[in-house]
Amino acid sequence: MLISKRKAIHRLAAAWTIGFALLFGLLLLQTLMGAYGDRSEEAWNWLLPTIMPTMLLIYGVLFSDLSGGVFETESVKKFLYRLTLWLSVFYLLIVSLHIIIPSLFSFPRLGTMSQSHIYMGPLQGLVGIAIGYFFGNKQKEETG
Repeated sequence: MLISKRKAIHRLAAAWTIGFALLFGLLLLQTLMGAYGDRSEEAWNWLLPTIMPTMLLIYGVLFSDLSGGVFETESVKKFLYRLTLWLSVFYLLIVSLHIIIPSLFSFPRLGTMSQSHIYMGPLQGLVGIAIGYFFGNKQKEETG
């Protein structure tokens, strides 16, 4: 079963944009409220590299499609789209837990962020592979 590549890209872009906006807003609010003291730069240095590479890839593809209709007739397998979407949602949820959980349970805010590289790197790699394959895969729409 196939789905329009353009529709899938728009949905992925929406999921990442909403996730990014929520994470950015939450960290901005915590920063303004002094939650990180004079070390707020460390929190931003953790969040931005965790999210921005994927955001830039998605938006680069999205804008290239807007300017030339690159994905006008292309499709992707619905399973790959769903897998990519759910991996993305899971990843964004894990990222958000690093910002939310310390607030709820009095964990050291920057401590949970600094330890996350143990599992966030491999998880970010899985999401990157899924999104990279998803955008690189070329398959014409089947008619009939």
